[in-house]
Amino acid sequence: MRTLQQIILEQLSPDALHLSRQHIPAYLAEISSRKQIIMVQLQNLAREESAYDHKLQTVQNFQFQMTLWLELLHHYIRKSDVQLIGFYMEVENILEEVLQNLEQYFSPFLAVDYLLPQHYGQLAGRQLKRKIVETKIRLTGQGLKEELPDIIFNPFLTRKEALTFRLVLYYRNLLWQLAHNERMQQGNVHRQIHYLLFELNFNSPEYFAYCTSELRGRLNAYGTLYEKKACLSWCRRALKHLPQQDLALNTTQSAIKSRMLNWLAEEQHCIQSRISLQHAHV
Repeated sequence: MRTLQQIILEQLSPDALHLSRQHIPAYLAEISSRKQIIMVQLQNLAREESAYDHKLQTVQNFQFQMTLWLELLHHYIRKSDVQLIGFYMEVENILEEVLQNLEQYFSPFLAVDYLLPQHYGQLAGRQLKRKIVETKIRLTGQGLKEELPDIIFNPFLTRKEALTFRLVLYYRNLLWQLAHNERMQQGNVHRQIHYLLFELNFNSPEYFAYCTSELRGRLNAYGTLYEKKACLSWCRRALKHLPQQDLALNTTQSAIKSRMLNWLAEEQHCIQSRISLQHAHV
């Protein structure tokens, strides 16, 4: 029995397929059969109580294989004549079902900073952009200023590089939370979004700058240093008790929670120094 890799490398290259077009239906059936075997293996893996390392290795092996083969198919499409493109796209669709399964049921085990295959990434990008537009319209309709939705979604919308599994998984979860999290139906929408973004470790530099700017505006509205200090103390207590997930938006940045706690501590220290200075001159 030939493996998927043998079929894709040996039978599906444009040069080989040009000489064996009559076998295309058989190739499709064979690839579908191999995909079904993989799906059964994944179903069994999901039911098993196997060690974490075993699941991690198995899932990532499938992830790397599917990504490689889909990239190879994309390369074949660029080299092939028009008559074969439809066949290659059918094979792509078959293999992409495995990646979808991995995303849906095994996301904690994926190598999240791995690049998505080009065609799969294009599909995911278009799907997410449609949902982002719908979400931005809904949030602005709930009274949210456009600046915050822009900050939330620009890391995805303005990205020029290929998408990673991290970015797609992160924004799928974020969009789901914004639409279905019960917290979003309670109280001040603006505040609830901030709570959610901190829990999801939305650690973009632009969001950090936005938060500090908002808090400075609030502090400036207080008349006394003691009121400013009390506000900062409340923010620190509230922030410390917020949970935080492991999957961050950006691995090159520190966690938004720790960054904000450090900023709040510095501001509080500065205000306490000013209070002490006032007392010294009394």
